[in-house]
Amino acid sequence: MSSKRILGATLAGCVVLTLAWAMLALSGSALANPPDGNGNHNHGPGGGDIPATVTFRDADLDSIGSDFGGPYIDDVDRVTAEIAGTTGNFRLNVPKARGNKPVIRELFFDFSDCVDAAECGPFYPGLGTGVIRTVGVDLRAMDENVYTPVIVNGFYKPDPDINAPQYHFNPDRCPGSTLITVRRIAVDTWEIEAAPDGDGNDAVACVEESVGGNRIVTLYKMRFQLTVTVAP
Repeated sequence: MSSKRILGATLAGCVVLTLAWAMLALSGSALANPPDGNGNHNHGPGGGDIPATVTFRDADLDSIGSDFGGPYIDDVDRVTAEIAGTTGNFRLNVPKARGNKPVIRELFFDFSDCVDAAECGPFYPGLGTGVIRTVGVDLRAMDENVYTPVIVNGFYKPDPDINAPQYHFNPDRCPGSTLITVRRIAVDTWEIEAAPDGDGNDAVACVEESVGGNRIVTLYKMRFQLTVTVAP
């Protein structure tokens, strides 16, 4: 089966998520308050999303990594790194430039290692802005040292002049892609990893692009590992 499928549909744009701010408790953790009238987080005791610090492994074979500017810290350099108060899912958002606000932090994405080289279309590996978001797991409720398979969805914008492709580690949405794993390694620390399985099969993400009004899906081998720690 070809790893690229052209479907007669346009790529959906970013979906705006409306989150309900709820009180929740996490032992030994600081919690974030809801945004103020200007959309700022106003972190501090009170409930809501839990601010986090994200550190990438940055191994040689990893296809997603940091810009080597240190950890990504929630509410620093316009980065959003948090555990959602309503679902316990993790999200990292490194935003694009807006108006006179320059890009401060970037992520490294390398979608060049196609599963089927004959089906690999042009892409733009390198630094850009992007989103990493887990789906379907409540990090707050996980037992320690249990590997839990989860879905990861996100966007990647390598260049201001092109559309932001979606990428997914989600076999239901994109057959041939793989799930990633989350492991709670301490009360306030989690490890999220896309890695080869025990049989040597590599982690695979699908990338959806909009080209000429058509939705194009290509599979890429993608390794990465990041550590999420609740912000002090």
